[in-house]
Amino acid sequence: MRSPLALYVQRFVPLDKGNRQKRYELLWEFKDAASARSLAELKRNRPDDKPSSVVDRRVFDELLAWLKQHPQVGQDRNTTLTIKLSRSALYDPDFVPFVARSLQKSGVPKGMIGFEIPAVTPRKSVAAITKLALLLRQTGCFLALDNFSLRTEAFNSLHLPGVALIKLSHEVTVKMQRDKLARAGISAMTQMARVLGIQVVAKRTKLAADLVRLSSFRVDFVQSESISPALPIAALANRRSPSAIVAGSHAPVPTAKAT
Repeated sequence: MRSPLALYVQRFVPLDKGNRQKRYELLWEFKDAASARSLAELKRNRPDDKPSSVVDRRVFDELLAWLKQHPQVGQDRNTTLTIKLSRSALYDPDFVPFVARSLQKSGVPKGMIGFEIPAVTPRKSVAAITKLALLLRQTGCFLALDNFSLRTEAFNSLHLPGVALIKLSHEVTVKMQRDKLARAGISAMTQMARVLGIQVVAKRTKLAADLVRLSSFRVDFVQSESISPALPIAALANRRSPSAIVAGSHAPVPTAKAT
């Protein structure tokens, strides 16, 4: 846990040129390979152990410390950061109180940080996830729902408080060029999200034709390693847009790569 962390950001690219929002996902990795291997072994052998939640806390602390050193980033009301939660953090009752205490001390603006959770929750865990979402909203954090699809359970998750983003399942978007039902489904999901005031992200998009199609469905953003690679978090403090930094400065893909 004392091993140094490297933080990265990956920008969600807006499909509407008039969209001024700067949404990013926070990614991370241990700087030394031995720590990365130890964590992978821990997750594999003891996936429900508390230490995985400790890593979430460590990442969150590192982010807040960096934002405190670069207050100009928090002053940009268009900038938001999303952090993917591990399974242990999702079901750790002490995690959100930790987040609340840390945010209160940090001075980070409310609404700037969000947490990504799976769109589909096991039935036995619905109450716990609902409580998590409610407490996070009370702390001033938003939710992003990952792997959103046409499954009924995914639509049920839209009832959770504080949902600001849904990230479409890649299995849905990859079929849209050849499957009429997939196209209808994406169109329906984006329309429903728009009514609810929720933005939509498509993942792993590479082809220009896909961008045109997604734009026609009024999808708000794409998250794509080929279009907008992960960059060191220092890019946020750069005066230029992170997406405009030359390819030679791209960071190596972190181990906590978005999917």
